[in-house]
Amino acid sequence: MAGRKDKYDTHVHPRLFEIERWARDGLTEVEMCKRLGVAVSSFNKYKNKSTELTEALKKGKAIADYEVEDSLFKRALGYRTEEKTYLTREMSAEEYDDYVSAEVAIWDERNPDATREQRWAFIATIPRTQRVLEKVIVKDVVADTTAAIFWLKNRKPDEWRDKQDIEHSGGLDIKKQYAEMSDEELEELTARYEKINRSH
Repeated sequence: MAGRKDKYDTHVHPRLFEIERWARDGLTEVEMCKRLGVAVSSFNKYKNKSTELTEALKKGKAIADYEVEDSLFKRALGYRTEEKTYLTREMSAEEYDDYVSAEVAIWDERNPDATREQRWAFIATIPRTQRVLEKVIVKDVVADTTAAIFWLKNRKPDEWRDKQDIEHSGGLDIKKQYAEMSDEELEELTARYEKINRSH
């Protein structure tokens, strides 16, 4: 954006990465404006002028949508997950020295102009404890029928809609809701779900 500097240059552009993350986390644009310290009207103007801002918003929202879709898909089919438990223990002197050396090497690379005092201040923040994996519990999460129905109704609406419209010569539409299905129809529906689960 050329011309006179405004809040876009000072409040928005330097925080595009955060804006993308906020969009991914589901924040509304009003909430973003509060965090950025800009008016909603100004934010809308910035969107019209800055492709970087609109791309950050679109990318964040697209990632969020994908993550929700992926979560729904896994929930519909069932999945396996691991629950990890960690213990905290104090490192031995040798372990701590090795750990400090590795952390300081990374810090030095990222802060080449740092003073000796800043370096020592960083070293003072390095903890003497570490997390150690104690155990892993594998859990199977069973398929969720509701999630499966929701997925299929949206992906294959012609085959999995809530109602079936049957055309008669008199032009009458008969609506068959799941609650109104016969025992045979419900058994057939259940068999279809079980077939889906066995195939994955």
